[in-house]
Amino acid sequence: MLTRQLCKQIRLSKAIARAQSSNVPQTNAGQAPARLVGMQFGKQELVDFGELPRGRIPAQLQQAPEHKLSRLENNVGVVSEVYPGDLATVSIFLRAGSRYEDIATSGSARMLSHLFFRGSKGKSRAELERALEDLGAEPQLTYERELIGLSLRVAKEDVARAIDLLAEMIVDVNVEDSAIEAEKENVINASLDLCRDQWEQSVEGVFYTSFRDHIMGQPSRGNRDNVPSLNAVAINEHVEKTYAGKNFTVVATGAVNHEEVVAAAQKRLSKLPVAPTREVAHVNVEKPLLTPSLMVLRDDEMANMNMCMSYYVPGYAHPDKFLIQYVQHILGDYNAHEHGHAHINAANRQYNFLHRILGEGPGVSLQHTEYFGFSDVGLFTTWIHGNDVWSKEMLHVAQYSLGRAATLLDQVEVFRARASLFNSLLQDRPSSGLNSLIAKDVQYIGRRVDRTELAYRYSNMCEHNFMQAKIKQYFYAKETGIAIWGPCHNYIKEMHYYNNNMINATRGNPIVMI
Repeated sequence: MLTRQLCKQIRLSKAIARAQSSNVPQTNAGQAPARLVGMQFGKQELVDFGELPRGRIPAQLQQAPEHKLSRLENNVGVVSEVYPGDLATVSIFLRAGSRYEDIATSGSARMLSHLFFRGSKGKSRAELERALEDLGAEPQLTYERELIGLSLRVAKEDVARAIDLLAEMIVDVNVEDSAIEAEKENVINASLDLCRDQWEQSVEGVFYTSFRDHIMGQPSRGNRDNVPSLNAVAINEHVEKTYAGKNFTVVATGAVNHEEVVAAAQKRLSKLPVAPTREVAHVNVEKPLLTPSLMVLRDDEMANMNMCMSYYVPGYAHPDKFLIQYVQHILGDYNAHEHGHAHINAANRQYNFLHRILGEGPGVSLQHTEYFGFSDVGLFTTWIHGNDVWSKEMLHVAQYSLGRAATLLDQVEVFRARASLFNSLLQDRPSSGLNSLIAKDVQYIGRRVDRTELAYRYSNMCEHNFMQAKIKQYFYAKETGIAIWGPCHNYIKEMHYYNNNMINATRGNPIVMI
């Protein structure tokens, strides 16, 4: 018995070392043998459940799109990643989101992103719109708590023009009181419209209750009570605090030439200072800490209830970031029309344990899991939407599922999650979403982590003993932040149920599911 336990611990330590190792094999495009092109893998390589063994990846993922990373003298990052076709997606991202505000200037980042579209110091709004029309492109705004950015999808011969125009919109933004006054109503409406998307509103709620002592917990689109007081002084101060070469990343994916991208970025962005011109002391720049609590937003006019739960996990630059992404795919997403009784008639026959439980609740409609990774911290969230009759089950089911996985995780679920990760990597195409992921790699990690490296890392984790140990480290008996929104009067009457059973749920205690 002792010998078996010792061997088990040795295998587990080796798996952890492989998963966190930086010595990941790289395979350049074109190195796969001709006989494997168009072929996923041979049957002779299959192991348990008809899956590839640990450490092996499909042939298609052994070839990653060619990418290059350069830096200008002022530390602006310039990344290109080549995909076949005649189109390209170009983006400029900067670390100037709502995290870099304070309470008095809340809303400055959102206002700044609106001003990008109102003209620059060299172009009026009408001239800017004509320039975009000439490119045949519609700008897409990426807005997060740390990164904001603009993207354009253009023909390959217009890449340099697109970068030049994006840089003018962002770097030469025209910050005037008249433009700010004209945009205040739009910024307030953007904040009000958040409640039209029940998932986004629930996530805003769980960020607040999880980080209520930090600026990260404040509304990402700004406190709408503060927006009317914003002026050019506040916006210019935000610009001076964030506009520096180290905070900018230019990303071009598709039919692009790296030297052309670098030359276009050099033309406009080389004048940015290396460090911010205004070093203003502002609050809440330290690493946020989780404030475990339950927040209830009662709205009896809503048809269904929303529950969003969060765990405190490592940030985007941490080596275990890849593991947290793996756990996200272990839980997955649920839609009653696809995974419930109406579709498969036997929810309890599914490999996904969380779907098995949710499918047995006819009042539960949707569930979505997402990992939010930032420079120094991460938040692992699960949102569930359904009838308030199932409020207690909805509140504890995600905690219970993770708690159970920490002590009893089937190997087939680990393989299923790995297959889901492989499929997501194969679906990467030039887009603002892909460019945003590349920008995060450069900003937080300092390099591009291509899909081949990701696939090898995920494949080296596909052992249920290893995953159990890591899930136990981050999710077993851990504090959570929870936000409930909707007609939750049935639940409020039994608030003690949460207080008595929350910790038991994080330990995978099935009693709480009765």
